[in-house]
Formats: sequence, structure tokens, C-alpha cells
Amino acid sequence: MSLPSQGGIGFGGATRGRRRRGRGGPRKILAGVIVLAIVGGVVWAVLPGGEPDAESEATGAGSSATLAQATPVVPRTAPDGARRSGQPVAPGGEADRTEDRQTLLASQTPSEPLTRPELQPQMRTVAQPQQQTPERPAEQRPSVLATPAATEADRFAGQEPSAAIATLVQRAEEALKANDPVAAREHYNRALLSERATESDRASIRQQMAALNEDLMFSPRVYPDDPFATVYEVQSGDSLSRIAQREGVAAEWRLIQRVNRLSNPSGIYVGQKLKLLRGPFHAVVSKSAFRMDVYVGPPGDVDQWVYVRSFTVGLGEYDGTPLGVFTVRRHSKLINPFWRNPRTGEEFAADDPENPIGEHWIGLRGLGQAETYSGYGIHGTIEPESIGREMSMGCVRMLPDDVALVYELLSESISEVHIVE
Repeated sequence: MSLPSQGGIGFGGATRGRRRRGRGGPRKILAGVIVLAIVGGVVWAVLPGGEPDAESEATGAGSSATLAQATPVVPRTAPDGARRSGQPVAPGGEADRTEDRQTLLASQTPSEPLTRPELQPQMRTVAQPQQQTPERPAEQRPSVLATPAATEADRFAGQEPSAAIATLVQRAEEALKANDPVAAREHYNRALLSERATESDRASIRQQMAALNEDLMFSPRVYPDDPFATVYEVQSGDSLSRIAQREGVAAEWRLIQRVNRLSNPSGIYVGQKLKLLRGPFHAVVSKSAFRMDVYVGPPGDVDQWVYVRSFTVGLGEYDGTPLGVFTVRRHSKLINPFWRNPRTGEEFAADDPENPIGEHWIGLRGLGQAETYSGYGIHGTIEPESIGREMSMGCVRMLPDDVALVYELLSESISEVHIVE
């Protein structure tokens, strides 16, 4: 590429002029200085960029854009989290990987402040970023209820844990005095799921909530603003099963009969007002406590679950009840079932009083890491002394009346059953 000072007129004209006049001296010195300046300028322009690109030499301009287009894209392997967020990961040594981790962590910072106040303290108190781990589907994540998530109680950072829980319990009691059991249940539930609650706190709160839910859940009364209950007016041609199906009730139609205290499920009449619990309901089995806790709320979002009540259960001998997340298997809810002992092959008819699994069977299907487990379920028992002990073949045993209620609450392919230590 020619510079303006390298044109034929300026440089060549000066040379012919000196030969014609035959002079040296100052003009020769001036020409030498010009040559040195030109050579120095060319060297300065070439050296920083190294060897000129052939395409830029041909075009004379735009080398940066041309090189950017001509540079091949090197395939790179990025962490799952970076791949999902679209953050590039540069190839190279440890320095590159360190920079990539910093870029990835920076990309995880929310662009807007969190709106959930109970999570704000966690964001402010994080001292070191956690290492990114690939996200797993909901059914593969361990139950959050095994280690309750932080809730509104954690806003009381200046209080002792017991004082923070006491504040929520006091709010619940005040709501009850104001005849607002829905708000009371909400305050109790926040305290129950708080990391600040002790086991003693949770045991007391479960008792309070179970008593409260006998009215909120299991009586015909419907309270304003209750998100889990609604009123339905019976239409011509209705039956409880049709109502449950048409209204999207994620529970057995027998639960409608129980809640409304109907002695005859076929005895409903046009214009009758019925209370419906929409569900869905879920169960968390704590093996160390031999306890099943029932919750209501959206599947896969345990932070939104609300406690209903608890039951004492029996478990598998030799720690035989598997851990994991399960759902209710399709077409596996049975009343008065036939059963064959898988160890001995002995068979028990549906009406056999010696049938070990009692009157109800709820089959389970493992999800995620628990999908290899099969043949497990929740059922009744004819051995009430086995409740609170490890005596089954791995299934979850319940007393007859308890399993009858759980049977009505859990829905096939919707309800989750979390089995935790």
C-alpha cells in the first residue's frame, strides 16, 4: 500500500532536478533525511502487526473485519450451566478456565432484585460463590422437605431462632383470634418450613396445624380466600365421580363424600352445595421418625406445599424401604386387592381376612434415581403392632383408617411421595 509521500512526482522529480543542476550539499542531505523518514515510517507500521495478511494487502483496508470472518471457530466444551446460559467458554490453559468460571459466575447474578423478601437475606450474606452444578429435573432432586427451605422467619435476622419462630406462631394465634384460620395456617406453615425451627418447634406446629385442618380441610365449611377449597353446586345428572373429573379435582371422589359428610354418595340433589378440595396432595415419609407428612400444593414445587396432617407408618425390615422421589403409578390404586407374597408365592384373595396388606394398596413408581425400584407401595396391614417398626418387605404400612384417607388424597401420576431419612 503506497503512502502519499511515495508518489512518482515528489520523489522522482527531486532526483532528476539534482542531476540536471549537478548540485549536492543541502539538497542531498534533505533527500537523505526524507528517505530515512520514509523507511522508518514503513518499519514502524509493519512491525507491530507482524507479517501482513495477504487479503489485507490485496484490499488495502478492513483487515480486522476480514480476519474476524476468516478465523475458524474452534469447537469448545462448556459446563452445562454455561451452555444453558449462552456464556462462551474460551479454550486454553488454567488461566482461561479461571476467567471462564468468573464469567459464568457473573452471568448468574440476577439483573433485577429478587421480589421474594424471604430470599433477600441469603443474597446479601453470600460470601463466596458456589460452584455451578448441572441442574437436574424436578423428579431427580432430593426432597427439600428433608432440610426445610428458608422462609419469612429468616427475615428476623436480629432475633434468636426460637424468637423468630415464636413471632410467626404468635401471628398465627392472633389470626385465629380474629377468626382468620386461613392466615393462621399460612403463618404456621412458614414457621414449620423455616430452617430456624427446631424439631420440637415442628412437632408442636404440626399438632396445631393438624387440628386447624380438621376444620379447614375435612369439614364441609369453606372459608373466604382459602386457595385449596371451593364450593360447587350440584347439577342435573351429576355424580361425585363426574364432579371430581369435570372440576379437575386431583383427589378421589370419595374425598368429596368424606369432606361433606355424606352417608350415601348417590344421595346428592340438584342445587346442593358441596365443598371440593382441588389438591393435589403429596406425602413425605421420614424413615427415622416412622412418620408420613401429607402436604397440598403444586407438584415439583415443595417450597409452595402446605402441611395437612401426619400419620405413623411401618417400614421395611433391615432398612428395606428405599429412599427417593416416587409418584403414584397409574392403575395401581386398589381397594380390597388380591395379593401374592413375592417371597413365598402364597396367594391371598381379595376378601381374605388374612391378607397382610389390608384393604388398600397404592402402587409407587420411582422417578429419577429411584426409577430402578419397582413393586413398592403404600398399603394397610392386619398387624397394627408393626406400625412404628421395621417389619414389612420394604413397603410403607399404615393403619386401616389412615391408609383409607391417604388413598383418597393421593392421585395417580400426579401426587409425589418423597421418602427421606
